[in-house]
Amino acid sequence: HPERLVRVLRNERITVVAGPPTIYHDLAKLDPGAARHTRIGIVGSTEVSAPDTARLARQLNIPRVVTGYGMTETCGTVALGDLPADPVDPLPWMSPLAGAEVRIWGEGGGVVPSRTPGRVQVRGYLVCRPYVDAPDLAPGGWFDTGDIGELDQAGRLAIVGRTDDMVIVSGFNVHPREVETVLAELPGVAHVAVIGVRDPRRGQRLVGCIVAAGVAPTAAELDAHARRRLAGYKVPGEYLFLDELPLTRTEKLSRATLRRRVEAAITPAPED
Repeated sequence: HPERLVRVLRNERITVVAGPPTIYHDLAKLDPGAARHTRIGIVGSTEVSAPDTARLARQLNIPRVVTGYGMTETCGTVALGDLPADPVDPLPWMSPLAGAEVRIWGEGGGVVPSRTPGRVQVRGYLVCRPYVDAPDLAPGGWFDTGDIGELDQAGRLAIVGRTDDMVIVSGFNVHPREVETVLAELPGVAHVAVIGVRDPRRGQRLVGCIVAAGVAPTAAELDAHARRRLAGYKVPGEYLFLDELPLTRTEKLSRATLRRRVEAAITPAPED
């Protein structure tokens, strides 16, 4: 609970805080001074925006922020990275731990070039042995994480999104995270999520869900900004302004819940 977190941070003088981006947003809104004893913030989630997280760290006076990536099947952490105070890239880049191998696998098979999105696969001592209902390891002992990511030329990893979050618009793959990062650049956008809903002509169409902070941008302003920065098929055709985004028990965005709410609220696209 956000208020309880504020009390714990103040009363116990917590020096290290770890959690998804949501808790840092809540702290900045409720009590920016609550984290005055915190020297390191650790952020982990597929939804981490480097500029947004750096801005929150400045508001909370947290001097160092580390982004991390991992999952249960990798016995915890796969990669870690220090977040720059003023990030240029919207994605947080992380270096794989010693002994952890990471590759990016293309949809058609084979490793893709650097800075090309693909399926994140991990190999090494940290990968859990097969167990009941666990996905099979790929040949060579590679574990397919189900995440979409990129490796840069230095071998650093950035997570773009989940494979099951990907939206296919008129046959083109759209990673919601890319669109969300662009929309979050506008002042007045506190939280943003982009989802795909059924569309009889295009298969799916994009809807941008916005939680405003202060003066919200208009749908026209969001559309104009997205068109300046993105290919046309990546631009949402509709925007909804919400009071909050639905979260899971671990305080991560629940895209499935959001999709159900949006599909119930919007007008279906007409048949051509």
